[in-house]
Amino acid sequence: MHGGQAGRDSGLKTIARAGTASLIRCGASALLVLCGVCGLSAYPRIAAASDTPSPSGTEVPHAREIVDSQGNTWTRLANGDIEKNGVRDNSSWNVAVLLYFDGVLYQENTANAWFSYNGHHWVFRAAGNPEKPTKPTQPIAPVPVPVSSLPQRSITEFGVECDGTDQYANVQKAFNAAANNAFQLVVDCPVTIHTARLPNKTVFIGSGTLVSFTSGGVFYVDNVLQPAFAIMNSSNIKLYNWHIVYTGSLGVALPDHTGNTFNDGTATAWLSQNRHMDLASGGQHSQWQDTYNTGGMFFIVGADSNILFSGFHIVAETVLKAAGASPLPVSAAAGFVPCVFTFGPNWTSGTAANPHVFAQAESLTSQNVGHPTLLTFENITLDGTIMGFVGSGITNSTFKNITSIHYSDVQDVNGNHIGGDIDPSNNGPWTPPPHLFYLINNTLTTPAIVNANLTFTNIEDASFDSEGREITYDSTHQTNPDRVGGPRDTAALLRQYNRPQSGYALSMKLMCGVSAATGAQGTNGGCSVQNYRSYRPDGFLAVSNMNNVTFENVTATFDSNYTDGLPMYRPGIWFPGGYTNLTFKSVTMVDVAAQPLTEPVGYSKGYNGLHFMDVDASINSTGVSIHLNALPQNGTHLYDDNVGQTSDSTRYYYVGNDDPIFVSP
Repeated sequence: MHGGQAGRDSGLKTIARAGTASLIRCGASALLVLCGVCGLSAYPRIAAASDTPSPSGTEVPHAREIVDSQGNTWTRLANGDIEKNGVRDNSSWNVAVLLYFDGVLYQENTANAWFSYNGHHWVFRAAGNPEKPTKPTQPIAPVPVPVSSLPQRSITEFGVECDGTDQYANVQKAFNAAANNAFQLVVDCPVTIHTARLPNKTVFIGSGTLVSFTSGGVFYVDNVLQPAFAIMNSSNIKLYNWHIVYTGSLGVALPDHTGNTFNDGTATAWLSQNRHMDLASGGQHSQWQDTYNTGGMFFIVGADSNILFSGFHIVAETVLKAAGASPLPVSAAAGFVPCVFTFGPNWTSGTAANPHVFAQAESLTSQNVGHPTLLTFENITLDGTIMGFVGSGITNSTFKNITSIHYSDVQDVNGNHIGGDIDPSNNGPWTPPPHLFYLINNTLTTPAIVNANLTFTNIEDASFDSEGREITYDSTHQTNPDRVGGPRDTAALLRQYNRPQSGYALSMKLMCGVSAATGAQGTNGGCSVQNYRSYRPDGFLAVSNMNNVTFENVTATFDSNYTDGLPMYRPGIWFPGGYTNLTFKSVTMVDVAAQPLTEPVGYSKGYNGLHFMDVDASINSTGVSIHLNALPQNGTHLYDDNVGQTSDSTRYYYVGNDDPIFVSP
């Protein structure tokens, strides 16, 4: 893994202390020594005047070496280290590729992070591989739809008109007809489904449904506080190449009763009529999933299994209308998709011979409650969404090849009321902090339903806008070009309105594989996160209630000052507590703040810095590095390593143009 900058200091600098040992910097090397004496281990190779630069596009290890424009010779060793003129570059390790392109030297590490060499040190490159173009301006290519023995039928055969008028009734008729493996339903024209806040306008997708879109197929949906599509106690569903344009607007006002009407009315009636449930006898209704979650575009709750979402492109209409604008107008945020996929438990179905008759005090047990499992989300693009995947109690599922373009939080057309109006019950914005993944355990059931056996692979959060332009952050908390609005919580806002903070809008908030409840469902399996790239300024990860979870090949860029120094805010990795058996491998974090106000990694109750990851027996880490422009103002623990024994010495901070600070006893 690349470690950051390789500036050349001539003197000795004491960096940290550990009992009688001192961590000192000797020229280009930072070494743990006992007596504070430095020595030279090698003499540099003097570049030959006759050395000519390598051709543009030269790669190591395909080539033996690279000669740059200054005549320096660069080689890569078998262990991933690199050498400049025969001397090891102490700022780099786990290097997979060295590339010489258009007169500039680049490297890619095993975490898929790219860096360029400016003649003095390595600089993180958010745009990735310089030889490849940035994100394409068109949606991802359609995925191949497996050959099916089922006949194909166009959605227009069921009375659906492609004229911009509301087609809810005929769309539901087509989906009902396609259920139970009757045929492959093909959406081959633009179809409008007007759900908004109207009762009984959600499209239910039943078991054995196969739906694919052609290049001309589009769904225009506008659901608000209730789902556009619901999958409840259903299985064996395959959905391919859906293109959805969101035309609604959540607004910022406190929510009305739309979600309650859907849950207690529409959803409860559908379960009673289609899943052999007698909910009325016990005065029961479909289980409540939270006001915001109920408004997910796709509502996936109950005993759902074997469901595939493949090749989806979901975009806010306000993004399309503003195409080419830089930045997006602030008013565009009012039309962003509030929430895309919602998960949660629900009552189990009965059968025709043995209907599920509910008692007045039906208990939430594993016999009475089911949860989603065996779900696959692949090749998904979300463009202009607030929340991506939200909910609880999901197991044995896969998320892969997902790109999310996240521009802002909930806000009005003028960029105000960020997070929504203030909820009098908690004195904060009524909507939850937006995450790409917000998956928590469900502790209402006995035993609890715990997220387990989840894999996240090739995830990219907010690196490009809709036109393929790179999103970067500056010191004014704006982005170039398309960040819309700022954070919902800043230290100044909390002081001004004397209210509590409502949470952190990190890319991922994940609970997995652990619960305080004895015998909790799903506790035997953990989760795996691989090849994850986050560029949202708010930060990367909240670790809570996890067991046996691995994070590998991660690159996260953030601005730790985006929230103006919120107390206990840790934008890189935040450890609220309740975890065991965590592994971090090849993780690169880059803080773009000119003068960080807070440390990038830590525990909200007082433990900070990478040393916390060193001494916590529940955490195993290899190749974790953080790049800073300056030491945090409150960074007293940033590299204080007088805290105990560690099994690893590959954790580093890189500050400015200095050499790496090793965090090691």
